[in-house]
Amino acid sequence: MKAGKQSFKMAAIGFVVALVLVGAGGAAYAYMESPSFCGGCHAMQEQYHSWNDSAHQTVDCSDCHLPHDNIASTLWAKTQTGVVDVYQQATRGYDLEITVTEKGKEYLQKNCIRCHEPAIKETGMGFDKDGDGRDCTSCHRNLVHGGKTISQ
Repeated sequence: MKAGKQSFKMAAIGFVVALVLVGAGGAAYAYMESPSFCGGCHAMQEQYHSWNDSAHQTVDCSDCHLPHDNIASTLWAKTQTGVVDVYQQATRGYDLEITVTEKGKEYLQKNCIRCHEPAIKETGMGFDKDGDGRDCTSCHRNLVHGGKTISQ
């Protein structure tokens, strides 16, 4: 009987530890999605302030700058960009002018459409049969970050 109580105690402790780890991981993930986290790097101060003064200030950075196809693609992209960002921040290897990668531009386009599809369809700039339309940032590149983050 004593072994049964010991097993139950160990299982209960394991369950509590797992809950704490999952909770801490969720809290860390939520914080890393926040603009205050993204704007915490010296290199991103201008982007943070221009975002904060924009009409998109209620939208988290990840809502625009990461894919939202599924959780796996979001986590993979977040990991890839995070590793690069941390490396560049640690080594001061970033350019003075922050630019969006080609992959980042794809994310932006898909996310503009994801949020603004009804309005886009009303403009005449909408979609062809494949769902493609004009690149949103070709006209709206200054909308959130003052035009310095999306090079043409």
